[in-house]
Amino acid sequence: LLGRAGPGNSAKVVGVAILIWALSLVGGAWAAQYGQTIVISPLHHSPRHSGLPWYVNLMLDAACILLLGLSMVIYFAVKERFRIHTESDIISFAKVLCCACCAMLQIGRHVDDYHIDLVRTSS
Repeated sequence: LLGRAGPGNSAKVVGVAILIWALSLVGGAWAAQYGQTIVISPLHHSPRHSGLPWYVNLMLDAACILLLGLSMVIYFAVKERFRIHTESDIISFAKVLCCACCAMLQIGRHVDDYHIDLVRTSS
């Protein structure tokens, strides 16, 4: 869907992010009508909520799958861009699968450290 990360794919990433937002917003609103609270997270959303119509479950499942995919694309794109080779792709996949928020925070710290080192070497 998104292909390789790089210039020209920003619109695709934003499009997928908006799609995730819309699916989770509409699906969550419908779930609320049935008295259920939904957390959109790849590992925290149970795939089948009893009492919800199939189309609500489908929307929530699609939002979770797209969120996981988008998190993977961003994580691997930053690894490639900043040449981070301290872990294998399988470990990276496991990190994003188990806790996408923690993985994004970790990759953000790598980017911050890269910027700090760049400023330090240029002065």
